[in-house]
Amino acid sequence: MRKRLCWWIGLLAGMIALSGCSSAGAAKQQSTSFLLSEDVKADIRNMKSPLLTGDLLTLSEKLHSDDILSIQNGIMLFNNKQGLYAVNIEESGKRTPVRLLDKPAIEVSQDGKKALYGVGVTPYLLDLESGKSKEVLYKKRGAPASNSMGYRNMKFADTEGRYVLFEKADTINEGEISITDTLTDEIYQIRLQDFLQTFGYTNDFKVYQNELYMPIVVKTGKLANLYKLDLKSWKLAPVIEVDDLYMAGYQPLSDGKLLFNGQFQNKEGIFLYDPASDNCVTLLSGGDYETGKISYAFSLSPDESRILIHDVLNEDVSVAELKEGQLINKRFVMRGYSMYSHVWDVTNWSPDGKSYYMKLAYDEGSSAAITVKNIVKFKSAS
Repeated sequence: MRKRLCWWIGLLAGMIALSGCSSAGAAKQQSTSFLLSEDVKADIRNMKSPLLTGDLLTLSEKLHSDDILSIQNGIMLFNNKQGLYAVNIEESGKRTPVRLLDKPAIEVSQDGKKALYGVGVTPYLLDLESGKSKEVLYKKRGAPASNSMGYRNMKFADTEGRYVLFEKADTINEGEISITDTLTDEIYQIRLQDFLQTFGYTNDFKVYQNELYMPIVVKTGKLANLYKLDLKSWKLAPVIEVDDLYMAGYQPLSDGKLLFNGQFQNKEGIFLYDPASDNCVTLLSGGDYETGKISYAFSLSPDESRILIHDVLNEDVSVAELKEGQLINKRFVMRGYSMYSHVWDVTNWSPDGKSYYMKLAYDEGSSAAITVKNIVKFKSAS
């Protein structure tokens, strides 16, 4: 396996090099890209005409949305029954996928550098740059050699693929998780009820700056709250504790603030909360909250400079800059294209936030038949 992977690393470099020359022309040939003045955009919005400001890339085969795990620098990583594959979707002519693993991957990290997969009950981490694999859980300080302790689901808990999170078979009721730091081989086994008296958990755990973020329903009657647990000191601290809070999606920021969408004080929208001042700014308002209503979803660039905003009701997507607690230079990048998932599920950002790819999914008659036929590449100008 390692020989094949190392060979792929060299081939991948060639793919990326090709995408800088021949694929540029291919993207232009397949593109429906156009840029419009604000006056013309306003007219188009009034007419509800389709708008697409990116390069439309057609896939050579139909793939389920969940099978596409990552897109970076034109290289798409995807699963099929035979394994994990890589293909340059910006390459002109016939595209030949390269198999990286002889079994499908469970997940690829958001930066596209690590893949998580399993052999029997043993989880492995594949470094996609070096081609080397390592067992995620192995004997050290009494840690188990595999995930055979009743842990069922496993996934990355951060964007870089450093932390792997394992959920107990019944995490919602038992409140037990295990987190492995793949750099230090430290294993953290956590019973959430040791820290909080709760009656509900979500599975949207995240590790950010060595702290575990946990959305939890507590027994005070509040709808939901967010806490963080320092993995070194084991100190628990609230991030936000208010009545009538519901987070459909959230992202901790490097300045200590929290970006989230959902419900806050009976209002629905996208919010920016500052724990230091206990101040919450409404970035976009969807009006009064209704059960199950999500008006807006978002996807934040890795450098936190740009944000994609998905108007769920109107199926519009716009991009804006996030500066000093405000959205500026907001402009539409796509409208009139059906989206069967929220924007955070269909977007892959470049590390610098200057470009991003979005999957266009189509419903072919059933939920199991939602397929992706096209990828849209948006550049910094869009």
